[in-house]
Amino acid sequence: MREPLFNHVGRYFFGGLLLISAVAKLFDPNGFVSVVASYQMMPDWAVPPASYALVLLEGALAIWLFSGRKASLATLCLVCLYVIYCSWVGFAFLDGRRLDNCGAFGTLFERPITAGLVVEYLVSLGVAFFLWSATTAYKLRQQLAITPELGAIPVDDMKPPPPTGTA
Repeated sequence: MREPLFNHVGRYFFGGLLLISAVAKLFDPNGFVSVVASYQMMPDWAVPPASYALVLLEGALAIWLFSGRKASLATLCLVCLYVIYCSWVGFAFLDGRRLDNCGAFGTLFERPITAGLVVEYLVSLGVAFFLWSATTAYKLRQQLAITPELGAIPVDDMKPPPPTGTA
């Protein structure tokens, strides 16, 4: 059973996006730390380690998505990552903070936080969620497929038992 095209393309699309994002952040790691600090969502002491961890997480998740191993778990991690992204961008927008750079590509390619960006992130979250559900469904279909060794259960053998007595 071959992997559906949507699953394959989706994994490579998000893997490529995350890899480009991680590499772009590595060009100016201190600049990315300042972008994360501008959100004012964590204590100052936590910003540098969280920023570096995010870059490593994006790179590792990109490689994991490319590999195709345990794709349903990898895409679930992708959904969780996009929930965090949507939360940060959405809260910053709703709080009235119009930051000049959302930090998606570090300081290499600055994108201001606008309503359009919030919608873009929500749509990306929706596509990531759909990719997770598609990869999970594919995995279930693989697990539930009837193998020739087991054979199929004939429909006649699945009749309900006759009633036992009168009520």
